[in-house]
Amino acid sequence: MKAIKYFLIFLLLTTGCKSNKDNPVTPEEKTYIIPLNVGNQWLGKAELIDTSGNIFSTSFLGMTIVGNTNQDSSTFHIFQRENGLQYLCMNTDSGFVYNIWGGNFLQYKYPAKVGDKFFVAGNAYREVISIDTTITTEFGRYRCYHYRMRFTDVNFYTEEFLSPGYGYIYSEHFQSYISPKLFLSSRITYNPMLKEN
Repeated sequence: MKAIKYFLIFLLLTTGCKSNKDNPVTPEEKTYIIPLNVGNQWLGKAELIDTSGNIFSTSFLGMTIVGNTNQDSSTFHIFQRENGLQYLCMNTDSGFVYNIWGGNFLQYKYPAKVGDKFFVAGNAYREVISIDTTITTEFGRYRCYHYRMRFTDVNFYTEEFLSPGYGYIYSEHFQSYISPKLFLSSRITYNPMLKEN
């Protein structure tokens, strides 16, 4: 049964709902960084990498917009991860926010300028590195915003690439183990499977 589940996830990763996944380098400006239509999915192939640069584990994950709800006179979208955890989220004039701990926390500023920094929750913050980075994966070619997520008390960080109107495209996580030297420890390639408006 588990093999069938992984085969179906693999099949979904290699096919998508939209036929044209080529997001040109200079598309018209999109309204949102992450489209929140019910049914939108970002299926990811996650690879764990050892200190020598070898992939030692591959798994599949997914994120889906599963519904909407009203709270405090605002409409939130329900964002569900593959492990069943759900978050309330919405697009605002400032960008994409999660509603957690009784408040809205900006996760991805959009539109943004290179150098913008913002706290996302607790000791985590993001910085906008680029607003025009081209990322090519097996699922398409995308013009992306490049965000770097850091923490105030550790030197680990994550490079995240999101394409306006498509959402999650690619990420790399850097950390250290015994040595203080950082290395690429994991990466995720996403296949955005978006419903038409």
